[in-house]
Amino acid sequence: MARNNSRGTATSSIWKMIFRERRTTFAPILISFSRNVVNVQ
Repeated sequence: MARNNSRGTATSSIWKMIFRERRTTFAPILISFSRNVVNVQ
C-alpha cells in the first residue's frame, strides 16, 4: 500500500512537470496561432 502510494505521487509529480513544460512551450504557439486567425478574419 505505502509503496503503491509513493509511486503514485512520483508519477503525478512527473506529469505535473511535463504539463508545465508543455504549457510553457505551447503558450507562444497558441498565441501566434490566435494572432494569425485574427489577422485572417
